[in-house]
Amino acid sequence: MRCLGLDPDKPIAVDPWVARGRQRVFSAQIDPATFKNANYNKGYEALMRLGYHPQDAMDAIAFFKVARLQRPNDPLVRTGLYLAQDLLKLRQQKQIDDRAHAAELTQKAYAGLILGETGSARAFIVQALELDPNNANLRFVDSVMAIAGPESTIGGTPERRAAYKIVGNSLVCLSMQNDGAAVAMLQAAQRLQPHDKSIASLLFTLRRYEAGRAAAQQPSSSAIAPRSVMKSPPGDGVKSSDSGTPHN
Repeated sequence: MRCLGLDPDKPIAVDPWVARGRQRVFSAQIDPATFKNANYNKGYEALMRLGYHPQDAMDAIAFFKVARLQRPNDPLVRTGLYLAQDLLKLRQQKQIDDRAHAAELTQKAYAGLILGETGSARAFIVQALELDPNNANLRFVDSVMAIAGPESTIGGTPERRAAYKIVGNSLVCLSMQNDGAAVAMLQAAQRLQPHDKSIASLLFTLRRYEAGRAAAQQPSSSAIAPRSVMKSPPGDGVKSSDSGTPHN
């Protein structure tokens, strides 16, 4: 046992399996049946999907766990499960980091809007959307900036530049769900540039958006109970129709 590389200064530990007369088995060859297991193959297919999505790693973990139930002592299945679990941790951390970076880019975009640099501001929003594509607020701001961005880069009078600075401020208010201030600012921008079609289109879009949000916040008519004819409370002296005596 010393020739196996054990430390000669430490006592030799006896394998409990050997002491009990049981055989210790280590896999020296790969079982070809592993590659025929459907869940094992589906686990790696999930990991090979395009993108860097945590859900793909979660799917792979589920497949490998089923494969482990089918082949409990298979080292290849165990390795696949460990790999999927490690990838899930990495992808979840990347998702957190991407959202934080997207929030930083969004703040830069807002700064550009306030300064009237809607072209560069939209570039920041596009980068933020690539990192956080499911952010509904970013998608809406991007769609609105698609209208204002090209027009704001066209050189013009000081009034026009001032109007688009106001437009940028209105979009920042909109992103903070301050719809009233956003509408008021767009109206002010329209007074500076009454014939600007982009500002008019933005104002029309924002009014529709504000009306839709207000309608979504109102309770439905079915949730309000209809008012019925009020009945007289007991003991008010109103006679019953069948007994002719006051209610008790």
